[in-house]
Order: sequence, then structure tokens, then C-alpha cells
Amino acid sequence: MSFALAVYFATSSSLSDVEANSAWVIEDTLRSPDSIRETLRYVRDSILSAIERSDDNSISQGYHALLDGWSIIAGRTILSLRLPLVLLGMLVFCVMFALVRAWINQFFSAILWIAILSAIIVFLWQSTSDWQGLVHRASQVRSITEPILITTSARSPLAYHAEQNGLTDGISIDLSWRDFTSAEIATIGQNLEDMPIIWGMLDMQTPQSWEVLSILLSERGIQYRDNVDGTIFYGFDTNSSDSLSLAFGHTVEQIQAILVSDFYTQLESSSNDTICILIEIEFTQTDTYRINLQGITNTGEPIFEDNYDVEVQSAPILFAENYCFDLPDDDYLVRLLVYSNTTPDQPLSVIESGHIWGDFIVLGYRR
Repeated sequence: MSFALAVYFATSSSLSDVEANSAWVIEDTLRSPDSIRETLRYVRDSILSAIERSDDNSISQGYHALLDGWSIIAGRTILSLRLPLVLLGMLVFCVMFALVRAWINQFFSAILWIAILSAIIVFLWQSTSDWQGLVHRASQVRSITEPILITTSARSPLAYHAEQNGLTDGISIDLSWRDFTSAEIATIGQNLEDMPIIWGMLDMQTPQSWEVLSILLSERGIQYRDNVDGTIFYGFDTNSSDSLSLAFGHTVEQIQAILVSDFYTQLESSSNDTICILIEIEFTQTDTYRINLQGITNTGEPIFEDNYDVEVQSAPILFAENYCFDLPDDDYLVRLLVYSNTTPDQPLSVIESGHIWGDFIVLGYRR
């Protein structure tokens, strides 16, 4: 009864922003039980639903370990995000019970209290990103008649907020549900070429986003910029001449190098046994740098890797290399990372006009 009451009260409130940041683990319909009986039925259905699903779920930060265990009971529902509230409710009922039954073993009570409070503290200390803020700002500038291309996972926090706030209403093209070929992406771009403004909600950690970006920039400039944690929301306008400006740096204020060459090469269209990519980087600060080129499969397995050491004693200096390699038979992508001697184990951030995208550039993608 105490557990049912705790679950009932925990699911009575609306979904908070912190919980929405974890909402990508949810597959069941979010609902708040109206009675204790419905709560028990809800828990039963959640358990049956969890048993039927065999795929894994996880959430960044240390909280995922608790949720993994809790989801076995609650399933991927609103209850999966309400573990701290459920535990807090159980704590209250345990305190009440302890006052009535003073003979409860103090040792086990202390352990229970420590476990519950620890879970609540970990939950409250989770880092949150401004997903909702990005969506609110974007909703103010995008019209639903203007198409938006999306590579962000439908189960991501940003996608959740975008759907809840109507950002993806109207002409919305989801490119995240499968791996589109270069020809298919090019066809989508051609079908939208008469549109003066196209928006992109792109996860720059996925290689397909870089190809979509290259197509959007082929005939357009950038008229709006925003990003959160490596996901960008950009507007591309035929009347804008503002081009992409990719740089590397420790922070937005401390730029170390600027990419001068093209940021993306169409690898899929090549019929040769080898292909070459021109890499030009202007280093603006004195330091010793390492340019790292990686060829990896879609699953992250390495195919090839090369490094170039560049010692900059007088800045600025231009590094240029026409990098040629044999085309592997498997699907792969080529990534560019830049390291400095100041932080040799951590690549410099990729920065575009004051917005941090991540720590690598995808130079090409073949599949």
C-alpha cells in the first residue's frame, strides 16, 4: 500500500524539464493514474511492457544505473523518470511507519534512508541542457510553411521538446529514421530548391548531418544560428551571403586554427580505387599541433588513421595536405580532429561562429 501511494502521488504532477531531458527512454504512453487501483494496474502493465522489450536503455550521468534497475519494474514510462519522487514518497511513508512501529530495526532503516537520499541527490545533481530554450527561440523565427530537415533522433530530448512546442509542425522531413544515400539527400535538396528558407535541426555527431549541411549550403547562406550540446538549429536562406566558418579552439574566445578548405567531400560518388581530400588549416596561435585523420566504420571500428605534427613558431601559418587513401570496401566515414600540445589527450573543440559543435569534423561519408 505504501508503494502504491508513493507511485500515485509521484505520477500526479506534470512532466518537468529535467524529466523531459530523459524522455527519450519512454516508449509507453505518458499518463497519470487517477486512482490507487489504476496506479496498480499501471505498474502491472508497465512490468509486462518491460518484459516484452529486449533492447537496452540508458541515460547519461550516473543516474542511468538506477534507472536501468528501476525500468525493469516500471518499464519505460513516466515512472522511469519519477524514481526519486517514488523513493521520496516511500521515505515519507517509512518515516510515518517508523513513528508508529518504533521497534523497526534501526540499522536497516539507516541503510534505506541513505540509499533513498543518495538517489535523490544524484537526480538533483544531473546536468541539464537548454533544449527547451533552443526550441522556444527557434519557434519564434520559423514559420510552419518553411521546411525543416531533421537528423536528430526522434527519441532525443530536443525532439521531445520540438514536438511538444510545435517546432516541427508543417513541412518537416525526418532523416533520422534510416541512413539515406547521397543521391536521396541530393534529391530532397533539389525538391526544396525553390524554397527561400530551409531550416536544419542537425545532430553534428552523426555523419549524415554533415552531408545534409553541405547540400543546404551549396546555394544558400546562413541567416540564423543556435545550438545545444552538438545539435544545431540553423536557418539557410538564398538571400544570405553568410557562409560557414569552422575553427578549432579550447574555447569560443580562444581560437587556435581555422579550416580553410572545404569541410565535406562527396565520397559516395567516387568510382576510383583511391580518393584525395584537400586539407587546409590556418593556425593562428603558436603551439605544437597534431592533425588526426581517422577512417572508421559506422560502428566506430578503425579502418585507417594518420597523424601530422605541425609546430607553429610564428603565427599565422597555413598547413596544406592533399590526403589520398584507398577506398575501403565497407561503409566508412573520414573524421578530422586537431590536438594541441597544451591538451594532448583532448581534441580542440570545433567552433562555428561562436557555437561549439563537438570535437571533430566529418570530411566525407561513404555508404
